[in-house]
Amino acid sequence: MGQIIIPGNLFEHSGKTEAELRLALAIFLYRELNIPAGKAGEFAGLSRVEFWEELGKRNISLNYDVKDFEQDVENIRRFRSKSLTTQE
Repeated sequence: MGQIIIPGNLFEHSGKTEAELRLALAIFLYRELNIPAGKAGEFAGLSRVEFWEELGKRNISLNYDVKDFEQDVENIRRFRSKSLTTQE
């Protein structure tokens, strides 16, 4: 997929920093287009957990489903496996 270029002067009167604008856009993408929290957070320069915290501050519900849970379990297993092999 291509890139979207937003002219700098479009937001110059918003009074928002680039980080604030990126977060606002990431939240929009998450809510309206069901972009995963990890990807939306990455766009905003945040980890998934940090992005979740920002959603919580705004009383926005998490889109956390079984697929997300299964991915988290797999990540934990990989992490534990790595840490056990490095300790030996």
